[in-house]
Amino acid sequence: MTSSIAANSKEEQKLAAQSVATLERLVLHSKSPDQQAVDITLMEAPDTPIAIPAKVFDALQKMLHLMAGGQSFALLSDDTELTTVQAAEILHVSRPHLIKLLEEGQIAHRRVGRHRRVLLGDLLLFQSRQKALRENALNALVQQAQELNLGY
Repeated sequence: MTSSIAANSKEEQKLAAQSVATLERLVLHSKSPDQQAVDITLMEAPDTPIAIPAKVFDALQKMLHLMAGGQSFALLSDDTELTTVQAAEILHVSRPHLIKLLEEGQIAHRRVGRHRRVLLGDLLLFQSRQKALRENALNALVQQAQELNLGY
């Protein structure tokens, strides 16, 4: 599933900016970092609050922020196929480096003729594995520095 919002009118940008400001004010007072859900009340049904996942609420805030700035955005599902150029952009690496990762089997992909395609879900899985490896390495360095009394 892919859904995108193209250019926004000035009126939409203004409305999004007002919404962002209101949401940020409310979040400062009510949302804790470990909160799993956020209750939203619609004006049409004030007696029926809707609980939405906190991640969805965070995404909504980001979308409104982008709209307020006049930017477009897209929502992509894990089964969205990406070109190697798109995948490299998401990882913030060069295309040749991405090709090397694909050929080494670090990221699952398929070939379409001469071209490679990467599922967004596979790319995000690789990204989360890399993040975990970096965090583990950093924790090991911190532990080593503490054992050696390096003042950290």
